[in-house]
Amino acid sequence: MENKKMDYSFLNSTEIQAISINWQNSQNGTNLPIYPYFADTFDLFGELIEFAPVESKSGLKSLHNELSVIVKHLIELFPKPLALDSEEAANAITSEAISDQILKSSMVIFLAGKLLHLAKLADMRFNELEHGIEEGHYGAAN
Repeated sequence: MENKKMDYSFLNSTEIQAISINWQNSQNGTNLPIYPYFADTFDLFGELIEFAPVESKSGLKSLHNELSVIVKHLIELFPKPLALDSEEAANAITSEAISDQILKSSMVIFLAGKLLHLAKLADMRFNELEHGIEEGHYGAAN
């Protein structure tokens, strides 16, 4: 199979950034967010959950359950691998198909990870409130 140069000219700057960060993560063993500003928004949600007042206790349990269901179904949307049955099929795959696969896969992983972390924070905060601990201290969604 011949190595073809990838063409990214059809992608916008945000998509190129996401693919670049995804590649850096795979090369360096890091877990930098592929959408850093959106990740910051999740951190803010995490802080809200961390300091949720006692009145939010039942809502925290529901939030945990809802996020868990969303993550379960989001993972089911993970794209199927590209079919590489033969060298001919592998050579026929376009830059667009590969880029689409990378973007969709990394988006599902990113969102599922962030939502799962928020679900865990909601569960921890619920347990704190359940045991009479009214001051939160678990930190933002990492």
